[in-house]
Amino acid sequence: MALLLEYIFQPEVQEILDDLGALFGVRAIFLSPAIEEIRVGQSRTICPYCRLVQEPLGLRSVCVDSDRAHCHESARLRRVVSYRCHGGLDEAVAPITVDDLLLGFVMIGQFRTASRPPKPMLRAARQARLADRDLSDAFMTVPMLGTERAEHVIRIFGLLVGFIARLHLVGVAARGAVHPLLRHMAERPELPLSLDEAAAMVHRSPSTVSHQFRRTVGRGFKRTQIELRLKRAEQCLREYPDMQVSEVAAQVGYANAHYFSRLFRKHRGVSPTDYRRGREPPGGHEGATKT
Repeated sequence: MALLLEYIFQPEVQEILDDLGALFGVRAIFLSPAIEEIRVGQSRTICPYCRLVQEPLGLRSVCVDSDRAHCHESARLRRVVSYRCHGGLDEAVAPITVDDLLLGFVMIGQFRTASRPPKPMLRAARQARLADRDLSDAFMTVPMLGTERAEHVIRIFGLLVGFIARLHLVGVAARGAVHPLLRHMAERPELPLSLDEAAAMVHRSPSTVSHQFRRTVGRGFKRTQIELRLKRAEQCLREYPDMQVSEVAAQVGYANAHYFSRLFRKHRGVSPTDYRRGREPPGGHEGATKT
């Protein structure tokens, strides 16, 4: 899927991410407003300890939810937010805002100020039949900064992110709240997203987002979401002839296959099965329902 939000990065941005990673042994990441990784310093992957926490311990969703919550907090407060994750590691995130437009976030992590994993992680490891030693050894590979040094790192991090914003080292070719939402909705059509949730993602009011959708896209938020889902459904029907209609429905966010089929027929003029067979709707391919 083509990106609907095109970032313009000055070379200094990648240099800052690379230098932060090299100096402190952390991952330095630029994230979109939808909390998606866009650039990573030194192409670093997550550390072995985080990999254990996310996979054998099954806590990936907790990690993702924590990152999202702290990104949203930093955007609301318009400053660096540092925190300790459930795995006992320290992280920090800062928003990049230019002319009241949230362009994304820069996040650094993970480092530690403790000498061993938290007790809940050790209990979770035992429940997952993972030896304490394996978890502790992985924890010890995470850079140890100490409390005072960590505070200095976070302060420097905040200054660098401020420079990125003030010097306009990051820009977008298409501005406005609609574009990051369109990209998110197009790439993850299976995820439920209400207007209130969408507005929170780009830190605008629901009425503002609704108005911008009608002005920019020419249709409302809900209708745009349906259209993006149906476009993906059409792609699945064309490219995966063995995929059941119920599976196509699930791929685009509809648990009820009958409801999906009715919606598809309403907006495309034919059933999903007939569309797959190449049957044209009455009056042409644009479907029965107009904006």
